[in-house]
Amino acid sequence: MRSQESGSQAITRRAALGAVASGMLIAGATHLSAESTRLQEADDPQRIVRNTLTVKTTGSVFTSATKDKSQKHQLAATAQFVFQERRLPSGGRDALAFRAAREFESASLNTSVSGRETQSVLPTANRLIVANGTGAGVWSYCPTSLLTRETMDLLELPSDPLALQAILPAEALDVGGKWAAPGWSAQMLGTVEAVQKAEINGEVVSRAAGQAILKIEGRILGQRYGSNTDVRIAGQITFDESARLISAAVLTYTVKANIGTVSPGIDAQVEATLIRQVEKSSATLTDKWVESIPISPPESVSMLALDALPWKIQLLHDRSWHLFQSVFEGPAQVVILRLMENGGLICQCNVAQIPAAPPGQHAPIEQFEADIERSLGKRFKAIQTRNKLPTDDGRLVYRVVVDGQNTLVSDKGSVEVPMEWHYFLCAAPSGRQLSFVFAIEPKLAEQLGDRDVEMVRSVRFLR
Repeated sequence: MRSQESGSQAITRRAALGAVASGMLIAGATHLSAESTRLQEADDPQRIVRNTLTVKTTGSVFTSATKDKSQKHQLAATAQFVFQERRLPSGGRDALAFRAAREFESASLNTSVSGRETQSVLPTANRLIVANGTGAGVWSYCPTSLLTRETMDLLELPSDPLALQAILPAEALDVGGKWAAPGWSAQMLGTVEAVQKAEINGEVVSRAAGQAILKIEGRILGQRYGSNTDVRIAGQITFDESARLISAAVLTYTVKANIGTVSPGIDAQVEATLIRQVEKSSATLTDKWVESIPISPPESVSMLALDALPWKIQLLHDRSWHLFQSVFEGPAQVVILRLMENGGLICQCNVAQIPAAPPGQHAPIEQFEADIERSLGKRFKAIQTRNKLPTDDGRLVYRVVVDGQNTLVSDKGSVEVPMEWHYFLCAAPSGRQLSFVFAIEPKLAEQLGDRDVEMVRSVRFLR
């Protein structure tokens, strides 16, 4: 699937191309010699490369405590990834040219936030991955089983080999030769969505015994998931000239971001160490399997699965939805998702269980509508539409769209904001039931489209 180039990406790319045309890039003839080598990886779709990536993170995360104050939490995390990789044909220009098929042997992340330990491990069903370069990083999907948001985030690798290849110099350089990577490749390495600044500068610092040592440093400034983000990157890459391969990389990311709509603030240092070597073969990354991978994957594989196992349900959503909160214990159990696009909040969705009805029945519609009016209180104005949606599995899906308003209070006074609430009652033939409510400003309803209906229709009640 190809990503659309944003205005800021286009400006950055055009500036880089203009610099090349006018001779402004640092790399030039003054650094060439008879021994100069083009430091680009071999264009060999048959080659299998084994990657071992270790990542250590230390620092702090910040969450909202009150309206004007945040709470600081100590952060420590370690991650390790081992996978084989085989390059795929180009999917387009710039970042889209960098694609790979991957088989993961292992992928795990252990995190401690103020002493609370969590672990994320790549499921066996997702060990085969297709990785595609985009302007905002490397976009991964599994062709055989849908990813979850947690798994998708796990597979976002610091020092991703595709992103490292993208920043290599396009021209042949000798020791002392310098270059500036294109803005799109700096953005890809920094995984920032909307950039204000994207720079990576490099220098060949030594060449000996067939190994070139490249020093890189740079800064990517912009927004990620609506958070103002500042990423500084420094370190070195070892390039094996005989194998034409990045054989190692040690990079340090210094990341600062404020508290966002779907993510905490962060002030952390990430150290990523990558080791790569060519392997003779792979039992899985065969010609037959690689040739079956389309340039543009079907939309279905880009969907994410949300597994609410304590409730024994699964639902699907597109990647613009972010899991904000999930509570499966106590009286106020809820799953909250937020829809983000271009750094802005479009919609919030709250999912909750409601008491089961006898098999073949559901909560009375009159009661459902009365509960809606009671829960909204003074915010309720009128029911705009109500309808029953067709299903092919015996489920009831009933939708009610409500007009109303929210009152926003600040130091300067209060303001009334028009709102819509899209309520859904989803009931299985067994009597198990869920309620959904999508809160959105009417002016943003067109951006939501039918994604509320699609999410509710995707619900599966598990046994």
